[in-house]
Formats: sequence, structure tokens, C-alpha cells
Amino acid sequence: MVISSNPLADQLIKRREDLKTARSILEADWQVVADLVRDHTADFYGSKLQPTDHRREGQYDSTPVDALEEFAGGLMGFLTNPTDRWFSLTVEEPQDLGYDHEALEWLELVADIIYKEYNKPAALFNSCIHETYLDIGAFGTAILYQDWNFKKQSLRFKAYPLADCILMENADGDVDTLYRSCKLSIRQMIQQFGFDALPDKLKDKADTHPDEMFELLHAVFPREDRDTNKFTRNNKKFASIYIHLDDKHILEEGGFDSFPFHCPRWLKLAGQIYGKGPGVKCLPDIKMLNRMEITLIKAAQKLADPPIQAESEGFMLPIRTSPGSIIFREPGMEPAELLTPKGSVTYPIGEEKAEQKREHIRKCFFNDVIKMEKEKVEMTAFEVADRRDEKLRKMSPMLGRLQSELLDHMIMRSYSLLDLVGRIPPAPPSLQGHRLRVGYESAAARAQTGVKAQAMAQFFQDLIPMAQAKPDVIDAIDDDMWIQELAKARKVPMVVVRSLEEIAAIRQERQQQQQMQQMAEVAGPASQAVKNVAEAQEALGGSALL
Repeated sequence: MVISSNPLADQLIKRREDLKTARSILEADWQVVADLVRDHTADFYGSKLQPTDHRREGQYDSTPVDALEEFAGGLMGFLTNPTDRWFSLTVEEPQDLGYDHEALEWLELVADIIYKEYNKPAALFNSCIHETYLDIGAFGTAILYQDWNFKKQSLRFKAYPLADCILMENADGDVDTLYRSCKLSIRQMIQQFGFDALPDKLKDKADTHPDEMFELLHAVFPREDRDTNKFTRNNKKFASIYIHLDDKHILEEGGFDSFPFHCPRWLKLAGQIYGKGPGVKCLPDIKMLNRMEITLIKAAQKLADPPIQAESEGFMLPIRTSPGSIIFREPGMEPAELLTPKGSVTYPIGEEKAEQKREHIRKCFFNDVIKMEKEKVEMTAFEVADRRDEKLRKMSPMLGRLQSELLDHMIMRSYSLLDLVGRIPPAPPSLQGHRLRVGYESAAARAQTGVKAQAMAQFFQDLIPMAQAKPDVIDAIDDDMWIQELAKARKVPMVVVRSLEEIAAIRQERQQQQQMQQMAEVAGPASQAVKNVAEAQEALGGSALL
């Protein structure tokens, strides 16, 4: 069915243009960052991807590019390490669970299911999350899309350029509206929307120009006027509308049960929609370093190949300066003079200043925290871990925002999508009525939450001298609860730790076995004595009969 142009398309296009105009003041800096730091992204003036070589023509120092890659790799290792499950599931009131191992094992099982989905090649999670971290470091804002791929039966992730996306927050400060520009060919539109959804002029070109590209607008926003009693695509919580911009034709109108885009911000001030990343923060230093490199290159060129001063009529022109060249001059004329710059002695000073800028840029991208250069001092394993944790705590505010705006939202949407297709097993009765909450087990999370385990270990170390003098001090510690709490603090899988009920049953069985053994040990001599008496009576009885 063909949906003709309507006022809704005009309204959405106008709102997108208004929001884009409002953020245009930020795009000037973003474009410079895209040119000097994040060259593999869309252009903010026209949303067209420029060739990398063209972008790099203006780059004279690759330190910002390397620093950004180090930053993204560090976040990948600290937050979403692909070699280890970096998150867990619990409930909003974890004390209600106590030490219910059935519930804890179900939570671990569900977390494993989600993690395995992320590692499927069809999901493209690892490549997309790395691209998200690159945008976070460069611009401070990133867009990651998540949905279910029915064809491949797996989760599907896509990272979209910030240049193509316009965001808007709700009253709580959460991003709930996104306008995305994209280009599709006629063939791709037929594959995604069907032939009947195309406007007439595109239908006429379908056979002759199937690869001709057209710009579309994808608008996702809360549906305020939906009928909650209907469960159709047009009554989802979030509307999803594709518009062909040339003739303002709506190609598809659908929806989502939850917002499908994850839009984390690195550092955000109150009242602002878009974040501020390390690339924007140290942009003055990046621009200055680029200019200093241009100046240093010119100075080096003048030192290596200085200009030549020659008499106007004393030489056969042109004067050749390439190796092996011969310069002809009139007899009696002075040789050509090399004009060495008087300021050549300042070249090392300029290089020192440039290195200071490079070091500042690396610190701005937290490379010193991520790389952890080895110091020339001997340190224990505990001191090394404590030093790493201390550095990671400097990033805690920003990492906390990434967890809440990116990872929390992403994992809970993954749970909802997997639950809809029947990939999540039924929850045990003890979890009915509880809301799930995401926990983290990454290196960064351990740095923030490992204090409890360290405090318990240190407390036990403090008790050892006292216990040597007074052994009954240890009676103050409930060793079973100690092990349970330490296992939780250390993120030990609950399948390897027995529950309190299992421990009690094992101890009761062991106690019964010990009692039976003691009874057997006591009964042994007594039965032998009875046997001896019986034998003696039998012997005496036999003598009487004789």
C-alpha cells in the first residue's frame, strides 16, 4: 500500500532541521576533530564520508589519532573485554535474594546467554562497540543501534556516525528521540520496505536505475497518542518512520517497544544534549600541535635545503640544487652562497615544545591510565593492582555515565529482545515480581567495587596477630558468611560455591557418619565381651552335663 505525503512528514522534516540548526555551533569543532583525530567518519558538512587520504592531507602529526585508538582500545579492555564476561545480572533489591542459589544460578545463566549472543559473528557487537568508543573519545557522543535479526536469528548491532544523527532528550535527561539521515539505493529500499511502498517515480526507475541513491530520514520518537490496548506496529511505545526526502513520502511507519538507540555521552554539562569527549576537550592543543609541526617541518627543510644567494648575471639559469647537478657561472664571479636561517639553533626548542603538546594530548585521552608504563621500581602485585585501581578511579565519573547510558540500556534491551524470541529460560519463583539490574565485572568495575574484598582481606590480616595471642578471637567471625560475601565481592561464579543449606546438609551427614563410627567403635568391644560370656556359659553348661 502506497502512503502518500502527509503533514506528519512535513512536521518531522521541519523538526529535524530546527534541531540541526540548534547544534550547528558544535559542528564546527566536530569537523576539525573529524579532520585531525577521527578521519574514518562522516563529514559534518554534507554527511558524506571523505576519502581518508583527503582528510590526512591536513594532518601533520598522528599523535591525536594514535591517542584516540589507545583510548578506544583501553575502554574495550576495561569495560567490554571480549575474552571474558564483563557483566552480571542481579535484582534491584539484592538483599531479598539472600543466598538463594537457585535464583543466583538463573541470573548467571541469563548473563551467559546474553554474553554468548554478543560474541556471535552475526551480531557484529565487538566491531560496533569499538567504533562507539572511537566516537566517544573524539566527539563525546556516540550512537549504537540494537535490534533482532530474524534472518540470522541473532542480535544485530550497528554504529551510526554522529554527523548523520540528531538527538533530543526527555524531561529526565535521557535521549528518547533520534533523527537519522541515510542513503539507500532503489534496490535496497525494495528489499527493506517492499516495492509497493516506493513513490511512483522510484517505481519507474526500479528496472533501469536500481542502484541510484536517494536520501531518507529515519525518525524515532515517543508515540504520545498511541492506543495501549492495541499491540500493532503503529501502537508501539516508540514510533519509527522512514521518509523519502525528495517528495516527503512516508515509506514505512512502525515502532519499537523500547528505544533501540544507545546514545552515551562521555562528559555532559547540565542543560546540554551532546557530550564533550577528550578530542573536543584538547582540541586547542591538537590544532596547536598541528601548526607547530608545520613550522618545524619548514625549519627542517630550510636547514636541509636552504635558499641560495647568487649574482643576477653571474650564473647560467636555472640554478640547479639536486644532487650531482652542475651550476655554470661566469669567470671571476663569487660562488653561490647558502642562506642558513639564523634561528636554526631554536629547532630543538621547538621540538621540545611539540613533545610537551603530544604528552598533554596523550594524558587528555587517558593514555597514561590505560597504558600504565612500568616504573623503574620494584612493586608487589598488590601495589601494582592498587596503583592501577587508583588511576582507574580518576575515570570513574565518565565510566559510570557509560555504564548507565550505554551498557545498562544495551543489556536490558538485549534481555527484552531475547525474551521475546524465547531464548530466556523461565525464572524461578523466588524472582517473580523483582526487577533486574545490571552489575559489572570488568577491570574498571573491579577497580570501583573491589574495595569490599580488599577490606575483608585486610581485616583478616589484622586479626592474625591477635589470634596468635588469643585464639578465641577467631570465634567472632562467621566463616560461612565470610566465604559467601567474599565470593560475591570477588565475583566468583555461584555454581562453584555451595549454598548455606547444602553446607548444613553436608555437615549434618558428616556428623551422622562420625556418630555411627563412634557407636561402632564402642559397640565393638561390648559385642566381643558378650560373645566371650556366651562362650564361657556354654563351656560351663557342658561341664555340668558331664
